[in-house]
Amino acid sequence: MPKLDNLYKIWMTVMTKEDYATKYDLEVRYIDDLPEYLTSQCGASTGTTVYVNRGINSDSKLQTQVPDDKYLTNLTVDYDILHDVISESRTIKNDDEILALRWAA
Repeated sequence: MPKLDNLYKIWMTVMTKEDYATKYDLEVRYIDDLPEYLTSQCGASTGTTVYVNRGINSDSKLQTQVPDDKYLTNLTVDYDILHDVISESRTIKNDDEILALRWAA
């Protein structure tokens, strides 16, 4: 997540890293810390693969945005799998989503 200046608090709720971690039950890092984290935790020597969402959006026909190469240097990167997984997951709806679609129609 980006580090936001306190000025943003004037017109929006500014959540902390801890707030996001609690709300979404995941590990949160600042974007500024990303290069160091990727090098230490995801470098080629760790055997870790970094999955990048690269593909064409089927609705807009636009290419997805991908991170700058500077973040991916010396990493094992897969550009092919994630986009298809995310695209497929958009087609699967739970009961609440189906109800919302029925209501909207």
